[in-house]
Amino acid sequence: MLIRLTKLSDLKHRMTATRDDGTSETVELVSRSFLLHDFIHYAVETTGGLDGGFWGLLASGKTMDELALNMRPAEGIGMELLGSEAATVEAVVGCFTGLAHDRATPAESVDAVRRMIEPQGRPPPAWVTEDFARAVQEKLRRLKGEWKAVPYGGTMELRFPDRGVRTGEDRVE
Repeated sequence: MLIRLTKLSDLKHRMTATRDDGTSETVELVSRSFLLHDFIHYAVETTGGLDGGFWGLLASGKTMDELALNMRPAEGIGMELLGSEAATVEAVVGCFTGLAHDRATPAESVDAVRRMIEPQGRPPPAWVTEDFARAVQEKLRRLKGEWKAVPYGGTMELRFPDRGVRTGEDRVE
């Protein structure tokens, strides 16, 4: 899947996701609310080789509307949703937000995941290690740097699964 992020202003960006089957979706988003969160999802999912998180589900054909509905808390959530890969990825992404803002270390971020998941009666994912967190941190550093370099009206492109980041003239088509 090709993900195109177009910088519209300091406040907004447009995200277009084009699946490998040619279908696509486009949405305009408030950058302050979504951009870093989407970058954390991308870094976690691609570093972990996961296909059951936001980007993987979108690539598999789920629509943005379907994903938004499924992420809303609902009464009576069953254990099958709590134990799903999407829920686990969302928990890890939430716990890695401090890492993305340079307010937490990889060790603190991994510990936050453990503290969030263990009370649910399940072990934290084995793939959430300090090495994993460091790799996510480095990928986030690169993503944020690439985004800073995108001019207004310019587009940053990502591939899911990850095949590298391209901007400007060296875009992957």
